[in-house]
Amino acid sequence: MFLPRDYFAMTNGYRPLFNRKYLTALIWFCLIAILILTSLGTDDPEPGEIQIESTQQIYWLEQADEPLTLTLIFSTPAAIHPHQQLLQALMQEVIRTRLQPFTHPDFSYHLSAQLDGISLSFSWLNDRNIPPLVAILSALRQPLDPLRWATPLETLKAESYLNNQTVEQNLLNQFFSVFPAPAASVLEQLEPTYARSMHTPAISLTGEGAEQAVAQLPPLRATELVSLPEATAFPSDQITLDPTDQNFHLLLGSGLPGRLDQSYLVQRWATQLLQDLLVEYRSMHPDLKYRLLFHLGRSTGYRAMLLHSPEHPAAILQQLTAAATQEKAEQSRSTLLDTWQSSTTEPLRQRQLVAQLSHYQLPVDQVEKEIERLSDLDPQLAVDAVRAALQSRAQFSILRPGQ
Repeated sequence: MFLPRDYFAMTNGYRPLFNRKYLTALIWFCLIAILILTSLGTDDPEPGEIQIESTQQIYWLEQADEPLTLTLIFSTPAAIHPHQQLLQALMQEVIRTRLQPFTHPDFSYHLSAQLDGISLSFSWLNDRNIPPLVAILSALRQPLDPLRWATPLETLKAESYLNNQTVEQNLLNQFFSVFPAPAASVLEQLEPTYARSMHTPAISLTGEGAEQAVAQLPPLRATELVSLPEATAFPSDQITLDPTDQNFHLLLGSGLPGRLDQSYLVQRWATQLLQDLLVEYRSMHPDLKYRLLFHLGRSTGYRAMLLHSPEHPAAILQQLTAAATQEKAEQSRSTLLDTWQSSTTEPLRQRQLVAQLSHYQLPVDQVEKEIERLSDLDPQLAVDAVRAALQSRAQFSILRPGQ
């Protein structure tokens, strides 16, 4: 309201704009409005509610303003041993080749691999752009002649050889080779493994209009889910290689029992703690280079830590062990809880979560349950797990001493 410059000097005939009762009522109204608005919270989106369509066991999630994304995960044997890694890479090549005739501007697709599966995701904007899923799956499920893929396999072997010339990859391959591999060759495994994987993919669907789209999807599964056999491996060995440079190179690794095992939460927490300890150590020792790998399949997996440093690794392991305390474990738990919480609110992480729940056929509230369980665990469990992981005698280790 505009006030004249001499307003406060105008005392004759002044009347208040609002009487006392009106002001009292206005104050109470404002207080009530503030309480109501406060109770409504912020504009941050609430976590979506994951659903399961019972006929085809499709995990789906409605996501406003997000494209529809259908993810098919084809289960494979755990690709840890180099032999199994080649088999999985060859299966990807078969899928990639068979998808080429279906390239279309109305939709996109993305192919990627994980420890025990090959993920194929399709994205489209509306019902007019839905991919020809029946035709695509029919093409993927066509019988294959293993001999047709002998040349692509040799190409993959050559690429693997070139990629393995680094010290780090050489160490990893020595580690991976300790895990068991089938006696059959890659080409002998290709046809039966590929046919079984294509038969029963895990299915998830996210995006705006997911509920309606789920009802419109054609049958995508041939039968009920068929689990591929996996061997749980716990390698224990030590190999010393010839020196090649002025640095020490160490790999500490071990097999883990898998995503569905009761020890999963402790091992995931221990991995986060180990990662945080390495970050802290490197901030004070810039010469250290490290890499931490943690991969779990349905029933098997591994963790591997690689260190490259001019300092003897025994001293590094000793300092990391001493730094593993309950206080640090509590901090790592908070980091891990924040990460898991974001998987229920961020669209990309939501899609990844729904796909993983589908792949392992887990309850839709699995993350919430694990957040609750992790919050109640004794931090000493993570400390003990990290200290055990830093004991080279208890695990597979490779040391390449400096000259």
